[in-house]
Amino acid sequence: MKICGIIYFVYLCASVLWRFLILSNFENESSNNIIAGRNPVMEVIRSGREIDRLLVAHGAATGSVTAIIAKCNERGILIKEVSPSKLDYLTGGANHQGVAVMIATQEY
Repeated sequence: MKICGIIYFVYLCASVLWRFLILSNFENESSNNIIAGRNPVMEVIRSGREIDRLLVAHGAATGSVTAIIAKCNERGILIKEVSPSKLDYLTGGANHQGVAVMIATQEY
């Protein structure tokens, strides 16, 4: 009976460690290519860095977001409107202020 308990304990520890490694790797990959917030997004656009797309939350296209959208249109960057909850998920709960960009992983 003790051996079964030990085996089960080792199994639980391994599965928790595996989940932690998988989730932390996914979060690192996704957070490396998404920049959120009005000022950080505008700075990335001004820098000329390759951007895959601009993500704008429904109803957030007011104020400085309008200027961000205009700059993206000038550069030919794809603009996608998403739900605020989707933007929350993609940015890992960061304060996105209704806007984020997905940075190209490779320069073209």
